[in-house]
Amino acid sequence: MQQKRVMITVGLVLMLAGFAGAGTPQIQQGSAALYFPFNGLSTLSYDNTNLGVQYFVMNKVTLGLGIGFNTERDKADNDDDPAITRSIRGDGAIYYYPIQKGAVAMYVAPEGGLELSTDYLKSVKDCSYYTLRGGLSLGVEWWVFDQVSLAASTWFGLQYQWGTEKDKILDTTDKPRNLKFGMAGSSADCIYISFYFK
Repeated sequence: MQQKRVMITVGLVLMLAGFAGAGTPQIQQGSAALYFPFNGLSTLSYDNTNLGVQYFVMNKVTLGLGIGFNTERDKADNDDDPAITRSIRGDGAIYYYPIQKGAVAMYVAPEGGLELSTDYLKSVKDCSYYTLRGGLSLGVEWWVFDQVSLAASTWFGLQYQWGTEKDKILDTTDKPRNLKFGMAGSSADCIYISFYFK
Protein backbone atom coordinates (compact mmCIF):
# COMPACT_ATOMS: atom_id res chain seq x y z
CA MET A 1 0.00 0.00 0.00
CA GLN A 2 2.77 2.41 0.95
CA GLN A 3 4.64 1.70 -2.29
CA LYS A 4 1.48 2.43 -4.31
CA ARG A 5 1.17 5.80 -2.61
CA VAL A 6 4.77 6.62 -3.41
CA MET A 7 4.31 5.61 -7.06
CA ILE A 8 1.19 7.78 -7.34
CA THR A 9 2.98 10.71 -5.70
CA VAL A 10 5.99 10.37 -7.99
CA GLY A 11 3.68 10.10 -11.00
CA LEU A 12 1.90 13.31 -10.06
CA VAL A 13 5.20 15.11 -9.48
CA LEU A 14 6.45 13.97 -12.88
CA MET A 15 3.24 15.07 -14.58
CA LEU A 16 3.27 18.51 -12.95
CA ALA A 17 6.96 18.95 -13.68
CA GLY A 18 6.24 18.05 -17.30
CA PHE A 19 3.92 21.03 -17.59
CA ALA A 20 6.60 23.30 -16.17
CA GLY A 21 9.27 22.02 -18.55
CA ALA A 22 11.86 19.31 -18.23
CA GLY A 23 15.59 19.08 -17.81
CA THR A 24 18.30 17.78 -20.12
CA PRO A 25 19.58 14.23 -19.52
CA GLN A 26 23.12 14.23 -18.14
CA ILE A 27 24.35 11.00 -19.77
CA GLN A 28 27.61 12.30 -21.27
CA GLN A 29 31.13 11.26 -20.34
CA GLY A 30 32.34 13.08 -17.23
CA SER A 31 28.90 13.52 -15.64
CA ALA A 32 28.50 12.31 -12.08
CA ALA A 33 25.58 11.89 -9.72
CA LEU A 34 24.74 11.34 -6.10
CA TYR A 35 21.58 9.25 -5.74
CA PHE A 36 19.25 8.23 -2.95
CA PRO A 37 17.12 5.11 -3.40
CA PHE A 38 14.06 4.49 -1.25
CA ASN A 39 11.13 2.07 -1.19
CA GLY A 40 8.62 4.30 0.54
CA LEU A 41 8.36 7.53 2.43
CA SER A 42 8.09 5.67 5.74
CA THR A 43 11.66 4.35 5.33
CA LEU A 44 13.30 7.77 5.05
CA SER A 45 15.28 8.14 8.27
CA TYR A 46 18.81 7.96 9.59
CA ASP A 47 18.35 4.30 10.60
CA ASN A 48 17.40 3.13 7.10
CA THR A 49 19.83 4.95 4.87
CA ASN A 50 20.81 4.34 1.26
CA LEU A 51 23.32 6.34 -0.74
CA GLY A 52 25.02 5.85 -4.09
CA VAL A 53 27.32 7.50 -6.59
CA GLN A 54 27.54 7.25 -10.38
CA TYR A 55 30.21 8.36 -12.82
CA PHE A 56 29.88 8.30 -16.63
CA VAL A 57 33.05 6.70 -17.98
CA MET A 58 31.76 7.26 -21.54
CA ASN A 59 28.63 8.57 -23.19
CA LYS A 60 25.59 6.55 -22.05
CA VAL A 61 27.67 4.29 -19.77
CA THR A 62 28.12 4.87 -16.06
CA LEU A 63 29.54 2.97 -13.11
CA GLY A 64 27.51 3.00 -9.91
CA LEU A 65 28.33 2.08 -6.33
CA GLY A 66 25.82 2.06 -3.50
CA ILE A 67 25.81 1.42 0.23
CA GLY A 68 23.00 1.15 2.73
CA PHE A 69 22.49 0.34 6.37
CA ASN A 70 19.59 -0.25 8.69
CA THR A 71 19.25 -0.66 12.44
CA GLU A 72 16.11 -1.39 14.43
CA ARG A 73 15.72 -1.68 18.19
CA ASP A 74 12.44 -3.05 19.49
CA LYS A 75 11.75 -3.01 23.24
CA ALA A 76 8.21 -3.73 24.41
CA ASP A 77 8.72 -2.40 27.96
CA ASN A 78 11.44 -1.65 30.50
CA ASP A 79 11.62 -5.26 31.72
CA ASP A 80 12.29 -6.75 28.29
CA ASP A 81 15.60 -7.23 26.54
CA PRO A 82 15.65 -5.24 23.30
CA ALA A 83 15.47 -7.10 20.00
CA ILE A 84 18.12 -5.58 17.74
CA THR A 85 18.27 -5.99 13.98
CA ARG A 86 21.15 -4.54 11.97
CA SER A 87 22.18 -4.77 8.33
CA ILE A 88 24.72 -3.28 5.96
CA ARG A 89 24.78 -3.76 2.21
CA GLY A 90 26.80 -2.72 -0.77
CA ASP A 91 26.26 -3.09 -4.50
CA GLY A 92 27.83 -2.17 -7.79
CA ALA A 93 26.46 -1.84 -11.31
CA ILE A 94 27.26 -0.80 -14.87
CA TYR A 95 24.40 1.31 -16.27
CA TYR A 96 23.82 1.59 -20.01
CA TYR A 97 21.28 4.04 -21.46
CA PRO A 98 20.30 2.64 -24.90
CA ILE A 99 17.19 4.82 -25.40
CA GLN A 100 16.64 8.52 -24.76
CA LYS A 101 13.58 10.50 -25.79
CA GLY A 102 13.54 14.12 -24.65
CA ALA A 103 13.99 14.27 -20.89
CA VAL A 104 13.40 10.52 -20.40
CA ALA A 105 15.97 7.75 -20.77
CA MET A 106 15.76 4.00 -20.25
CA TYR A 107 18.64 2.04 -18.76
CA VAL A 108 19.72 -1.56 -18.24
CA ALA A 109 22.23 -2.42 -15.55
CA PRO A 110 23.96 -5.69 -14.72
CA GLU A 111 24.58 -5.50 -10.99
CA GLY A 112 25.58 -7.45 -7.92
CA GLY A 113 25.59 -6.91 -4.20
CA LEU A 114 26.25 -8.34 -0.75
CA GLU A 115 24.29 -7.79 2.47
CA LEU A 116 25.23 -8.74 6.03
CA SER A 117 22.52 -8.73 8.68
CA THR A 118 22.07 -9.79 12.31
CA ASP A 119 19.13 -10.42 14.63
CA TYR A 120 19.91 -10.37 18.34
CA LEU A 121 17.78 -10.91 21.44
CA LYS A 122 19.97 -11.31 24.54
CA SER A 123 18.38 -14.32 26.20
CA VAL A 124 16.64 -15.90 23.20
CA LYS A 125 18.47 -15.78 19.88
CA ASP A 126 21.56 -14.70 18.02
CA CYS A 127 21.35 -14.88 14.22
CA SER A 128 23.56 -13.73 11.37
CA TYR A 129 22.81 -13.83 7.64
CA TYR A 130 24.65 -13.15 4.40
CA THR A 131 22.83 -12.39 1.16
CA LEU A 132 24.55 -12.43 -2.22
CA ARG A 133 22.69 -11.30 -5.32
CA GLY A 134 23.38 -10.74 -8.98
CA GLY A 135 21.16 -9.87 -11.88
CA LEU A 136 19.86 -7.19 -14.19
CA SER A 137 18.00 -3.96 -13.41
CA LEU A 138 15.68 -2.26 -15.87
CA GLY A 139 14.76 1.34 -15.20
CA VAL A 140 13.46 4.62 -16.53
CA GLU A 141 14.97 7.95 -15.52
CA TRP A 142 13.26 11.31 -15.95
CA TRP A 143 15.14 14.61 -15.63
CA VAL A 144 12.79 16.96 -13.84
CA PHE A 145 15.43 19.69 -14.03
CA ASP A 146 18.88 19.74 -15.65
CA GLN A 147 20.62 18.52 -12.51
CA VAL A 148 17.81 16.53 -10.84
CA SER A 149 16.17 13.28 -11.96
CA LEU A 150 13.69 10.73 -10.69
CA ALA A 151 13.97 7.06 -11.66
CA ALA A 152 12.13 3.83 -11.02
CA SER A 153 13.66 0.39 -11.51
CA THR A 154 12.95 -3.29 -11.10
CA TRP A 155 15.44 -6.11 -10.68
CA PHE A 156 15.56 -9.64 -12.06
CA GLY A 157 18.15 -12.18 -11.00
CA LEU A 158 19.46 -14.67 -8.47
CA GLN A 159 19.63 -14.18 -4.71
CA TYR A 160 21.31 -16.60 -2.29
CA GLN A 161 21.11 -16.28 1.50
CA TRP A 162 22.92 -18.32 4.14
CA GLY A 163 23.55 -17.86 7.82
CA THR A 164 23.57 -19.15 11.39
CA GLU A 165 20.64 -19.14 13.82
CA LYS A 166 21.38 -19.85 17.48
CA ASP A 167 18.45 -20.59 19.79
CA LYS A 168 19.70 -19.90 23.33
CA ILE A 169 16.69 -21.45 25.04
CA LEU A 170 16.84 -24.80 23.20
CA ASP A 171 20.62 -24.60 22.83
CA THR A 172 20.45 -25.40 19.11
CA THR A 173 22.14 -24.02 16.03
CA ASP A 174 20.68 -24.04 12.52
CA LYS A 175 22.36 -23.07 9.26
CA PRO A 176 19.58 -22.07 6.85
CA ARG A 177 20.10 -21.74 3.12
CA ASN A 178 17.72 -19.96 0.76
CA LEU A 179 17.94 -19.54 -3.02
CA LYS A 180 15.58 -17.26 -4.98
CA PHE A 181 15.36 -16.60 -8.69
CA GLY A 182 13.11 -14.08 -10.38
CA MET A 183 11.95 -10.54 -9.83
CA ALA A 184 12.87 -9.10 -6.45
CA GLY A 185 11.41 -6.39 -4.30
CA SER A 186 12.84 -4.60 -1.28
CA SER A 187 16.11 -2.75 -1.81
CA ALA A 188 16.54 -3.95 -5.39
CA ASP A 189 13.23 -2.58 -6.65
CA CYS A 190 12.70 1.05 -5.83
CA ILE A 191 12.55 4.73 -6.71
CA TYR A 192 15.62 6.97 -6.94
CA ILE A 193 16.26 10.67 -6.83
CA SER A 194 19.58 11.76 -8.32
CA PHE A 195 21.52 15.02 -8.16
CA TYR A 196 23.91 15.51 -11.09
CA PHE A 197 27.09 17.55 -11.28
CA LYS A 198 30.21 17.72 -13.45
